[in-house]
Amino acid sequence: MESAKLDLITVNNFLVKLRSPIARSRVQIINRLTRQIHHFKSKKGTKEQVMKNQRKAERLRKEIQIMAKLSKNLVARFAVLNKQKCLEDTINPEGTKNVYCSAVDFISGEFIFSVMNQDEINSKLEKRAMLRISNHSLIEKQLDTFRAQFPTWEEELKRIMPILGEKSRTKKEQKLQVFRVISSNIVSTLFWFTNFSLEKSCQKKT
Repeated sequence: MESAKLDLITVNNFLVKLRSPIARSRVQIINRLTRQIHHFKSKKGTKEQVMKNQRKAERLRKEIQIMAKLSKNLVARFAVLNKQKCLEDTINPEGTKNVYCSAVDFISGEFIFSVMNQDEINSKLEKRAMLRISNHSLIEKQLDTFRAQFPTWEEELKRIMPILGEKSRTKKEQKLQVFRVISSNIVSTLFWFTNFSLEKSCQKKT
């Protein structure tokens, strides 16, 4: 039996369908990370241990901030292509460059400060945030069904996603152009009205 084939409309509809579970899973993850932050901040110990827990809490706080701002569409596009199942495979966002951290490092939240700039750190925290959402049970359920229905999804998405991305950029450019035209018309109308009011005022004075 020939497997089902993906097309542009099917992929786009699936990405739209993912937005609702992405929103719900993000809320659940943020709530869980917030509880972890409170846990780390309340932990007692030596000065070194307290400082270490404070750094863990701060890293999670940054990740929550980034996660809250992520576009659902961006996360959906990431999730549909993602095959990475655990955070342990990502580079520690505040760890030494080009060094992969162990599972223990990630579970404990341990990290080594390095010469990474803030943009690099934020980029890796963003990837971790998207991985958390992509591997949430609500998202995994949708992805498993989709991939079972389209066994050749990986190869077909490599062909479809760039086209979908180009169409999205074109729509944004069209909306921006419309906004510019409307803004220009509003400015012109206000300018005309201001001049008209000034002329009327001058006529009354004379």
